[in-house]
Amino acid sequence: MLVCTGIVTGLLVGCDGGTFIKGVVLDSHDKPVVKANIKLTVGHRVLGAQSSEQGVFHIGTFHSPWNPELSLSITKEGYRPFEKIFHADEHLQTIVVTLQGASNVTAPEQPGSAPESSPH
Repeated sequence: MLVCTGIVTGLLVGCDGGTFIKGVVLDSHDKPVVKANIKLTVGHRVLGAQSSEQGVFHIGTFHSPWNPELSLSITKEGYRPFEKIFHADEHLQTIVVTLQGASNVTAPEQPGSAPESSPH
């Protein structure tokens, strides 16, 4: 019985692959982006995390040992979304992501701050 348990345990452990990523999210001035939303998707499974005060995140999952396609996406209000699609055999373990400011993000208008036209 003990031999079977060892074999079964070995098979179960040996059947899983996994992807585990440590990353840093920065803005275009190399400053950390705090509380960016991180998603790792493999198949229908979606895992989530947030970046820390230093912009650091850790995210990972076990998956089939084959070569599944994964997607790492990072979003934060005021920035353009980032997405990287990759396969498990690329062995992505670390990444530094620089988020760009969203082009359609503008400061709220202040009352009386509309540009004045100058008389000609």
